[in-house]
Amino acid sequence: GKIINSKIMRSPGISDLNNAALRSLRAASPLPAPPSSLLVRGTLVYQETWLFRKDGRFQLRSLALPQE
Repeated sequence: GKIINSKIMRSPGISDLNNAALRSLRAASPLPAPPSSLLVRGTLVYQETWLFRKDGRFQLRSLALPQE
């Protein structure tokens, strides 16, 4: 659970959106502890994508097709 470091890997070029993504990560901390099998090297590196709508709000990301 403890976040050691966070950074923007690919920025939309809008500092307010960068800051919103980092704030949401800090607000979610501490995260649940990862399974010990993922910590065999001592730390876990994880990447996540934040999508924003044109109005600056979060956009949900879904890999599922619409359900009928």
